[in-house]
Amino acid sequence: MSDSPDAAARLTAIESLLTHLQHELGQMHSVLLAHTAELQAMDRRIEKFEGKLERLEEEPEDSDPRAHKPPHY
Repeated sequence: MSDSPDAAARLTAIESLLTHLQHELGQMHSVLLAHTAELQAMDRRIEKFEGKLERLEEEPEDSDPRAHKPPHY
């Protein structure tokens, strides 16, 4: 391989592109980690709401409002 100016310029261009790609990959990785954390938080909230919904479905329904006395009685 010769050290011609054309080869040196091409190598410099390739190194510049590689540096740019490494930077972009780092940014994409950061975004991916943030989205993963957000999805995990949403999953926890959904599980919490599903648990509350299941408990509400298990409770017997009283359709007669007179069955419950107000707190001041």
